[in-house]
Amino acid sequence: MEYLHAHNARLVSHIVSRLPIRVLLCLFALLLSACSQQPVSSLNTAPTAISELLDGKTLIRAGYTAGYVPPQENVLALSDEMQAFLEHYVPSKGTRQQKLDALLYALMHKGTLGIDYNPASTFTARDTFENQSGNCVGFSVLFVAMARELGLNVRFNNVEIPPVWGFQGKSTFLFYKHINSIVKLGPGVDKVVDINIQRYQHHYRQKRLSDNEALAQYHNNRGVDYLLAEDYASAFNYFRKGLSLDPEAEYIWSSLGTLYRRAGLLSDAETAYLQGLSFGSRNLVILNNLSHLYNAMGRYDIAEKYSRRVQSARDNNPYYRFALAQKAFANNSYDEAMREIEFALNKKKREHQFWYLAARISDRLDGSEMADEYLQRAMELVEDQDVLDRYRATKLRFMGRGAG
Repeated sequence: MEYLHAHNARLVSHIVSRLPIRVLLCLFALLLSACSQQPVSSLNTAPTAISELLDGKTLIRAGYTAGYVPPQENVLALSDEMQAFLEHYVPSKGTRQQKLDALLYALMHKGTLGIDYNPASTFTARDTFENQSGNCVGFSVLFVAMARELGLNVRFNNVEIPPVWGFQGKSTFLFYKHINSIVKLGPGVDKVVDINIQRYQHHYRQKRLSDNEALAQYHNNRGVDYLLAEDYASAFNYFRKGLSLDPEAEYIWSSLGTLYRRAGLLSDAETAYLQGLSFGSRNLVILNNLSHLYNAMGRYDIAEKYSRRVQSARDNNPYYRFALAQKAFANNSYDEAMREIEFALNKKKREHQFWYLAARISDRLDGSEMADEYLQRAMELVEDQDVLDRYRATKLRFMGRGAG
């Protein structure tokens, strides 16, 4: 199975907001720990080969598209209705903080706009507003567009959140990436607006994005939507547009490679994947996709090299082992769950959800004082008030020795 990169979203407030890259249909694991020596391919990824790939010449010859037609939507544009909405709900002469608070309340409160989280919907700012729903990319472009209209200093922000492993069968998982916004309210005063604040932690690595980088993510997501719908012409247009905005976005090269792969143009798929690797040599999605591609091409030795590296990265990743612990816990296999969560904790000690799961497992195994200790560690690390309240409720159940 191949992986796809995409962004998505949900809501609360640090100030407020919730999740992106949309769902990435993936198979195996996470960050490659040692990929400095990549298997060598004989493919020539010279500028002429890349140019032909971006022109879509083989897609045209195969009848999948008539050529590149750039998408025309203005992702950050406001409609007259949106302008009127801002005039009604946000004070024009308030402080930056007052404007921000009023905007977030107006966007999120059920008595006003009440935006809902929809992980499957990557919309423009205008469409997110009109549909009153969207994923993290859609919410972020809506928020940034409106905040700038109010005169606020706001930028897109990429957050390297730990991967989410959602098992589907024995070998398939869902992997998410994340984008939010940063509002500068004054010297040294930045506020995070994130539609999935429960997944956000201040110690995660972050990078401010240019508008082009953020809009490249939007176009990638739209391209993935069309690719899954088997509309290869539209998928090509969006991937191509995304790369024109951010030529070094390895995740879009991966998406483009998957498009060529599904079109049966394996050599072109290889070119795209390898170009992506030149910008992100540890990109697990591309490495996994190359392994499957080389198997399809009958190049089994090089496919196995990629596969072993993906497998090793997965098995040594604490977040993957955390997912295994969750799965074992759900199946009432508590000894197995404890082995997996102990591995995860030995690798990562700052993730409150690891300690919380360890507490629940320990409570089911023997109800010992260790469960209380694990839970206390979780409560010391958590930042979100809603999560802390949930942990406190669990502590009360532990005191009565109920189920975790």
